[in-house]
Amino acid sequence: MNPRSLVLTVVLVFALAWLPGRALIDARQATPVSGLLTAGATLTATDGTILGTATLAEGDDARVTVTVTVLQGLPPGEHGIHLHEVGACESAADEPFASAGDHFNPTGEAHPNHAGDLGNIAVMANGSAQLQLTTDRFTLSPGPTSLQDADGSALLIHEGRDDEQTDPSGNSGGRIACGVIELGEGSAEVEGTPVVSPLASPAAPSGVPAVDASPVGSPAASPASDSAGGPITLEGYDIGWRYDGQDSANGPIALTVAAGATISLPNVGVAPHNFVVDALGINQDMPVGQTVEVTIPADAAPGDYEYYCDVPGHEPAGMVGTLTIR
Repeated sequence: MNPRSLVLTVVLVFALAWLPGRALIDARQATPVSGLLTAGATLTATDGTILGTATLAEGDDARVTVTVTVLQGLPPGEHGIHLHEVGACESAADEPFASAGDHFNPTGEAHPNHAGDLGNIAVMANGSAQLQLTTDRFTLSPGPTSLQDADGSALLIHEGRDDEQTDPSGNSGGRIACGVIELGEGSAEVEGTPVVSPLASPAAPSGVPAVDASPVGSPAASPASDSAGGPITLEGYDIGWRYDGQDSANGPIALTVAAGATISLPNVGVAPHNFVVDALGINQDMPVGQTVEVTIPADAAPGDYEYYCDVPGHEPAGMVGTLTIR
């Protein structure tokens, strides 16, 4: 790999070991920061199929951590991944996602030193992939290298490997996935860490759903309950919820609880999440590698309430369900 003139530190690597149906991911411990400026994108294929998401988080040191999670649908192998200069993902007659323009390159560097050059993402045999890296080449906050300029920006994945030499795009071929970068609602700061913590145990790895997962939202939701009267556990992973053997990749998860019940919310994934129930005034951050709890208000009226994660790109990728108060 060619030397880089700016710092680009990959902080997530794939292990070669597998658990059934999931990639086992290892990662390095990182120093947490007190606040994050966040942005995200929902990655889609040329036919509009949702492939995954990207989350960007800028810490107090102005370095940005980029987390890309692909659920399924990409060809195995290495693929060039870049930030492009326009926040649009429309296709022209002869070029997918042509509206995204060229690489994000406000300083006029040659490839592979564009601010938007992110190297390659390695796709597994089942079409899933994850990548996390930290860079100081661009910012989310205002400035000369901000992604949030007048025409925005987009994240694209290419059909071939970026050779990290050839201008302008490393001979990485056509564009096969695109997502418009959107700043978090209200440019709000959230508590959390921008990089992944080590896995607690191989029994509950941070992974990605298998290729045969049903499309988001297709099956009917399955009920869950707090039958023992104690806290139930709704687990957030890379881009989904898990509860009692159910996975939101296979459809929304319905939880049934009593007023005053407690819900335990571990985040075993690589990106920050939160648990939001607007009608009940609940908005609980779920920092990476931590477990938090929420208590349903004791005076909550019986009925059905929507819960979701409002990190950009996560709700449309399936992090939404129904909370029934009995």
